[in-house]
Amino acid sequence: MAAEETWGYPLSDDPEQFAATTAHLYQDRVAWFSARDAGNQALETGFSYRQHAAAFIERLESIAANLEAHRNRQIWGRILRRTEYRAEEFMSRWIEAKTGGQTPRAGCGRPLHPVQIRSGEFIER
Repeated sequence: MAAEETWGYPLSDDPEQFAATTAHLYQDRVAWFSARDAGNQALETGFSYRQHAAAFIERLESIAANLEAHRNRQIWGRILRRTEYRAEEFMSRWIEAKTGGQTPRAGCGRPLHPVQIRSGEFIER
């Protein structure tokens, strides 16, 4: 990533500082264009396509060639794929079984969505 001083304005995690910088750049046209130009230059030098594209494409091709091994090394990805997507599948099966395939309804008997369809028309609730 580009060095902090190359962006043309102070970088900060502090909301007060961020607001002050934003207000200053909004009100001062010269400071805005200066920060814009510095930001574009920082992006060009720190995230240059020409500089990083070849290595990035090579890495993607390497992963694609050995996808199974790559996935096996990614333990958190394996855990999430196994639990997250299966949970959604079983939740949808449970909803279908509970509602008999009909639109799930809120406690007041209304559909969970704000629009019902009757005879091909949309009716606001």
